[in-house]
Amino acid sequence: MLASIIVVFWPDVLAGSQSFFYRDFGLWAYPNASFHRTRFWEGEMPLWNPLSNCGIPFLAQWNTLTLYPFSFLYLLLPLPWSLNIFCLTHLWLAGMGMYLLALKWTGNRLAGSVAGSAYALNGLALHSLMWPHTIAALAWMPIVVLAMDGVTQEGKQRIILPAVTAAVQMLTGGVEIVLLTWGILAALVVFRAISTIGRRIPIILRFGAVAVVTAGVSAVQWLPFLGLLDVSQRSANFADSTWSMPFWGLANYLVPLFHQTKSITGVYSQDAQQWTSSYYLGIGTMVLGAVAPFIYRKSRVFLLAGFSVSGLLLALGDNGLVYPLLKQVFPLLGLARYPVKFVVWPTFAVPLLAAFAVTGLARRTPGLSARLLASAWLLATLIIAGILWSDWTHPFENEDWRVTFRSGLSRAGFLGLILGLLGLVMSNRSVRSRQWAGIALVCAFSFDGLTHVPRQNPTIPSLALVTPLAASHSMPGPGQGRAMISPKLQAYLDHAATPDLLQYYLTQRLAIFGNCNLLDKIPKVNGFFPLTLLYESQVRSILYASTNQFAEGLADFLSVNRISSDQVPVDWSERSSSLPLLTAGQKPLFADAPAVLAAMAEPSFSAREVVYLPRDVEGKVNALRQSSARVEINSFVAHSIEATVTSADPSIVVLSQASHPSWKAFVNGNRTMILRANHAFQAVGIPAGKNHVRFVFGDRLFAFGAVCSVAAFGVCLVGLCRSATATRSGAIRSV
Repeated sequence: MLASIIVVFWPDVLAGSQSFFYRDFGLWAYPNASFHRTRFWEGEMPLWNPLSNCGIPFLAQWNTLTLYPFSFLYLLLPLPWSLNIFCLTHLWLAGMGMYLLALKWTGNRLAGSVAGSAYALNGLALHSLMWPHTIAALAWMPIVVLAMDGVTQEGKQRIILPAVTAAVQMLTGGVEIVLLTWGILAALVVFRAISTIGRRIPIILRFGAVAVVTAGVSAVQWLPFLGLLDVSQRSANFADSTWSMPFWGLANYLVPLFHQTKSITGVYSQDAQQWTSSYYLGIGTMVLGAVAPFIYRKSRVFLLAGFSVSGLLLALGDNGLVYPLLKQVFPLLGLARYPVKFVVWPTFAVPLLAAFAVTGLARRTPGLSARLLASAWLLATLIIAGILWSDWTHPFENEDWRVTFRSGLSRAGFLGLILGLLGLVMSNRSVRSRQWAGIALVCAFSFDGLTHVPRQNPTIPSLALVTPLAASHSMPGPGQGRAMISPKLQAYLDHAATPDLLQYYLTQRLAIFGNCNLLDKIPKVNGFFPLTLLYESQVRSILYASTNQFAEGLADFLSVNRISSDQVPVDWSERSSSLPLLTAGQKPLFADAPAVLAAMAEPSFSAREVVYLPRDVEGKVNALRQSSARVEINSFVAHSIEATVTSADPSIVVLSQASHPSWKAFVNGNRTMILRANHAFQAVGIPAGKNHVRFVFGDRLFAFGAVCSVAAFGVCLVGLCRSATATRSGAIRSV
């Protein structure tokens, strides 16, 4: 049924004529998939992206889905259609996984169907269609919990199968969702261990074994991620409570458009938090989830209720009391942004609570169930009325209270329909009538989620995402320099929008906003990635600082030979003063980081004449003065740059590409230390004469992780084969 509903609601997307594009889908997910696909067909693992942020790790970002097994969908099939299919397929997988989990826990098919539709078609899941890694991680969340449910039983397969499914979720790159999943897994195992007399230690040991095997299988991904995290802009003090759920945001679980404002694009969102346009779970899901602990008194139900409440409290961030205390206990929580992401816990738990409520009601007499449903409807309707009265008497600026009223009344109508259909299922003696009422009930849950806000996932013609832009022909290609969005235009595009959605996205593409430069293989100074290299981001902030005069000398060093106008996204001008990506012969100056950054911000900075090196390498560099040198670039590809440099004296060769520990340099075939030049970039010393210089990117953590993953996966295969052999032998002996 879920597959049919998806087909009905997104026929043009499934057919390929329309495509998602809104926000991160068009600016981040689709360009990244395009870059990944290009590298794949060129026979290259995309470890390094030379087109963004003056060079940045790609695979190590984790959420680029580079190693996720099911990324083959968009690697082999045409984009953007295949990426849309990827997202919608995982939306279906989310519902199926939750259905199977709820079915196992309740033994009730209707309850499982209710949970599956509520989990797949809620506000957060639908919003996550613009984040392939997030919808994939959400899809695997119930599957991982379902697989882990067997960890209390003996047998190697009880370790291997949960570990493999958990590793697949790890490879999606939804880091926060993975961690929240493991929080649920740990709590479930502890509860099972406590309630299982005499087997507590084996259960905990098996859970630990699953964690170890999972880490081993997915090491190829998380090891490079940790390496990037170590040199990134993030630290324990990086994040704050930006975009937390406002305290009044709890009302959005019953009235989804309460205190929401409509953007010029037609999409509603909360001004206080804009990480997700909605986290609405469905009015029927919320009401049934709320009554579940009262009618199905089991430890698992209370645990799910605890996760629901704690997730909501943590999502409030500094608006509540729990998150600040938790951050003091676990300072590393500051690495993650947006506390509102804790709504993932109630998003997972409440549909299961609703399933338990359906099961509990089915076990009661029809009369008692009807009275409970009527009481729940009355209480929920009174709360909705209170929310509407509050909005009418205290509306937000730019909020239309009539929209909120329609939202509240329509949800109250859906609640009456859902509880009425549930009453018919419980009271009808005819099997066929119960089946039809059950189908109608699941449809009501689904349509409640799909209609709770208008235009949550707008689409545009797919051709807008794939048609090459004529303006790209005048832009630099790889190794030919970089384009740069001017600081004023960048600030404008961060907030600009238009009701014409096609024009809106085409303007972003023409301005190579976000990661749109990857679609046309245009190198540029900045980009759109959650992790950036610390030193490079500090240099880039000089260019985009509103308080500084534009740093012409720094732009020259970064090879900016095209820059946009301040107001017109399609107007690009040439900068003839820019330097090539590889230069040589500058006089080395030695200084501490603050002094280097200050010098590079000055209009007088000339990268033609000087290069700033860290003070701790003074005395280790043979070049002491400016010298004449000639550079000829022989090859410039993502992971390797080769050049011939001729100099009359010992010189410094400077590469205006971001420095990273995985880059290695060779001069005349000999390994040479890479110096950190101009705070964030690369340089090597060369002797006088003609020299062959080569820079090579080779991620040792990726290589080591690949060995660990292959070994761990091999152990899993051996374990499964032995388990299957033992099962067959046992069957033969029993015969």
